[in-house]
Amino acid sequence: MNIALQHKRLPTSTSAIDIRLATPDDVPLIMPLLEQFRIESAWSELVTIDYPRAEAFLRRCIGMTHTYILAFDGDKCIGMISWHLDANMSNPIAVIDETFMLAPYRKTNLGRKLVALALYVARCDGVKFFNFPLASGMKQTKTYVNMLRKFGARPVGVIMCVIL
Repeated sequence: MNIALQHKRLPTSTSAIDIRLATPDDVPLIMPLLEQFRIESAWSELVTIDYPRAEAFLRRCIGMTHTYILAFDGDKCIGMISWHLDANMSNPIAVIDETFMLAPYRKTNLGRKLVALALYVARCDGVKFFNFPLASGMKQTKTYVNMLRKFGARPVGVIMCVIL
């Protein structure tokens, strides 16, 4: 699935952003985004990425239990959104794993495009609920919450953490 997005405010020489579903072959493109996400999150001093284990997990899960949508500016992977399905209920529930884009793209409408496409793909997969647990501790969380409200999202619970 390729979708071209026009960004007039995007501070690059590229006039369009390509967005497509990831495949297991995209794992090398996803790993740097996951590392940057980790660095910018509240978990940066507590965890590191076990690259071999993470790569093996992603290769096994992408397209099976996890969906990743990637955004590209030319050949550069600049953002992603990912989720997994909890199919233990009568209707599958999608649970967001990550939404992340490189800093220069955060003040554009790319986040809205990624979320809209994720909701569309999930709906096509029969999903009835899409949960967005936000636990990264990133300073952009408030902006993300405000954007999700525009999609009709509402708070339904609390995420709590105990560091052991």
